[in-house]
Amino acid sequence: MATTPILVTETCSAPDSTKELLISIIEERKSKLQISEAPEPLRKPQICKAPELLRKDEKSAKSFDPEVVAIGPYHRGRAHLVPAEDHKRTAAVKFTSASKHSIDDFYDKIKKVAAEARECYADAFDLTEEEFTLMLFFDGCFVLHFIDCYVRGEMEEVTMSIHLHGFIVRDMFLLENQLPFVVLDALISLKPVKLDDFFLKIIGTELKPLSSATRDPYHLLDLLRTKLLGTATGQQQQLGPGPENLHLFRSVKELREVGIRFRQSKKDHLSAIDFKPCAVWGTLSLPKIVVDDLTRSRFLNMIALEMYLGSAGDYGITSFVWFLDCLIDRAEDVRELREEGILLNALGSDEQVAELFNELATNLAPDYRAYSDVLNRISTHRSNKFKVSIYTFLHTHFSSPWTAIAFVAGVFLLILSVIQTIFTIFPRSQDKGGS
Repeated sequence: MATTPILVTETCSAPDSTKELLISIIEERKSKLQISEAPEPLRKPQICKAPELLRKDEKSAKSFDPEVVAIGPYHRGRAHLVPAEDHKRTAAVKFTSASKHSIDDFYDKIKKVAAEARECYADAFDLTEEEFTLMLFFDGCFVLHFIDCYVRGEMEEVTMSIHLHGFIVRDMFLLENQLPFVVLDALISLKPVKLDDFFLKIIGTELKPLSSATRDPYHLLDLLRTKLLGTATGQQQQLGPGPENLHLFRSVKELREVGIRFRQSKKDHLSAIDFKPCAVWGTLSLPKIVVDDLTRSRFLNMIALEMYLGSAGDYGITSFVWFLDCLIDRAEDVRELREEGILLNALGSDEQVAELFNELATNLAPDYRAYSDVLNRISTHRSNKFKVSIYTFLHTHFSSPWTAIAFVAGVFLLILSVIQTIFTIFPRSQDKGGS
């Protein structure tokens, strides 16, 4: 997209020093704009640190820091992560020896992509070229060896204690703890690893992209995000205009009161949200959501990734969390979704789940267009007073067999009373003749 040049001419009334400063600022900005508007192949995907906006909350900040193992340069050398370094070397030996290639072949593969991998990191770090290459080699072997053992069900091959395995899975999906995918791809070219089977195990269901990918993933966190959303990697969702009204509802309970039922979607992708109006009520379909100890960390790190990508990506996870926060206000909303099989609570109480999503949605800037069609259809349903009134009547009198029986009995008694009244006022003709 062409930009209109901003000219500073000699007619400017500012002093010479001010004009020179202004010219230098404008030239610098024009240079940055040219870089940001460059074709996609010229722009390197990057791994960054989580934004301060998300880190300022103490509970959220912990979700970005590794517990057991440092992967990549950002957390390398932290005292509590040092014990894992020795295990990385053991993993490298086991991973490379299980192939037909020598350990030198694997290291040479990493050397060829090291320069490209270094450009993928947005924040500075102090490592020499050799140190950086060795780090990529050992970290990459460790990650892929762990994944390979996880898929094959042979976790005894992982030398770290079994009670740490869950923490390792958590650490592998932190934004600041990523390896560029080009590194993993280089190692996989010599020793195949079934990444899809790994994601099948940790997600709990097979989530294939709804369309073909347009780019390789940046890293494992990016790949997880793609699989959860079901959109092609690097492909932005086609979005329409935003919803007419953002303040449509506040909870599941509020929607139930106007005749909206909740059902589990036939698809498990997080983007599989749909609303279908019926004669009197409507049905909101939602994907199955598993909430456990890793939910906060994974969602926050994917949200951080979307915040960093900005206009280069989309806000699918951010928008999903916002939508879920609209539905979940308190524990009774969680219970409703749980009873419909939509939400599987492996975290704790329903109150904890409600609190989780309320906290996750803090300071978010979602793309409201992501669910504009669904939101507008919900708005149309709620604004139809006739349909809502009919539903309220039916729900009040026919929500259970006992209320239905009571209603029918009441109507029957009313009819009998009317008939009795009519015969009282207008006696039968034969009775009149006899008198």
